[in-house]
Amino acid sequence: MRQSTPWLLFIAALLTVAHAGTIPNYPFVYVTGKAAVRVRPNVADTTFTVLSDSPSASVAEHTVESRVAEVLKLLHAVGVGDSQIDASALTKEAVTADDSDGKPLSIRGYRVSRSIEARISDLKKWPQIAKHLLGLQNVTDMQVTFGRANAKAIEESLLGKAAKDAKKRAQLLAASFGQHAGQVMALSRSRFESIDGSFLGAFYGNVVSQMVMVPPPPGDSTLLVPSNIKLSVEVHAIVKLQ
Repeated sequence: MRQSTPWLLFIAALLTVAHAGTIPNYPFVYVTGKAAVRVRPNVADTTFTVLSDSPSASVAEHTVESRVAEVLKLLHAVGVGDSQIDASALTKEAVTADDSDGKPLSIRGYRVSRSIEARISDLKKWPQIAKHLLGLQNVTDMQVTFGRANAKAIEESLLGKAAKDAKKRAQLLAASFGQHAGQVMALSRSRFESIDGSFLGAFYGNVVSQMVMVPPPPGDSTLLVPSNIKLSVEVHAIVKLQ
C-alpha cells in the first residue's frame, strides 16, 4: 500500500500543474456522499395542458377556456383550493401552411393552450381526479409526481447522513493509497464545476444536485398511488490528504 503513495502524489501534482487555478493546489480526494430513504407519499403534483386547434382563433380560445373552467370545477369539488392551482400559463400561436413549394406562408389556423399545475393533498382522491382528467377532450401531456409535504424536513435529515457517507468514502479512498483523509476543505450540495469539468465532465456532464424524488416503476398505472417513493440527496466534498 505504501508503494502507491508516490504514484498518487505524482498524479495529484501533475493534475495541479495542468489545471492550475482551477483545482486545489494540494493532494486531495473528491468524493460524493449519498443518503436515501423510502417513504409513503402524501401529496401529488400534476401538470397537464388544455389545447385546442381551430381555423378560428376565437373558437380555439373558447374551447380552451370552457375546458379549463370544467377542470377547475372538478378540482374545487374535491377540495383543491386556488392556492394549490396555477393556470396562468396561456399560449396562442398561428399555425401556418407548408411552404415546401416555395409559396408564401399562410395562416391556416390557431393553436391555443393553457398549462395547469395542481397539488393534490388528499391522495385518496387522486384516482378519481386522474380518471376524470384522462377522459376529457383537449387535455394532453398529463404527468404526475408523488412526494411529501414535509420534503424539506426529510432533506435536512438526509443531508447529515450524506455528509457522513462522504467522510467515510474519503477515508476509504485515502486509505487505499496509504494516505489519511484530513480536513474537509469544501462541502457543497452542487458539484464543483472546476473539478467535474476537468475530470468528470466527459462522464457526467454539468449536473446540479438537488433533492431527488424517484418515480414509481413504469408498470404502475397513472391512476394508482405508489406505496412508497425514494427520496435522496447528494453532497460533494473536497478532502485534503495527509
